[in-house]
Amino acid sequence: MKIKNISLLVIIILVVVGFIVYESSNEAIAPTNEIVVTDSELNNEMMNEIENSDTVDVVIDPSLTANQWQWQTTEYSDDTVIIPENSGDFIASFSDEGQFSSSTDCNQTFGSYSIGEDNALIFVPLASTLMFCENSQETEYGNMLSEISSYMIADNGNLVLMIKYDSGSMIFSPISNS
Repeated sequence: MKIKNISLLVIIILVVVGFIVYESSNEAIAPTNEIVVTDSELNNEMMNEIENSDTVDVVIDPSLTANQWQWQTTEYSDDTVIIPENSGDFIASFSDEGQFSSSTDCNQTFGSYSIGEDNALIFVPLASTLMFCENSQETEYGNMLSEISSYMIADNGNLVLMIKYDSGSMIFSPISNS
């Protein structure tokens, strides 16, 4: 009888520990500021809802929507530099209808955006598909996007997304939308 009780106790402990490990690993995969979409039907429903939303009048800058944008680097004011391992995996697009989408080295990110005074760039909380990819820079990329306050097109044609509190900037090079 004692062996059955001990075996049952061990099984319960393993289940609880497994659940805790599972929950903590899920928190590490998706940034807390993103809505995670795991089901393709839900993904399609959310995209339709976003596309059919008419709650905000969107001011669009043609220089922002004329190209797709490839992430090149992020430079912080403390001299930290983050470079994507493969910048070709991180392609951002801004549509004339106020929709934002980006591929990453693992998933797709999407949502709405609007432009305010002084080129303020406001993203509606972005959603993302959820596929686990080891060594992905997606979480870091998504966290940076969530901290963007404004944008500018540099003299060399690059898109510069300014991070809040003058703490740095993400730099994207243009890719023709042909």
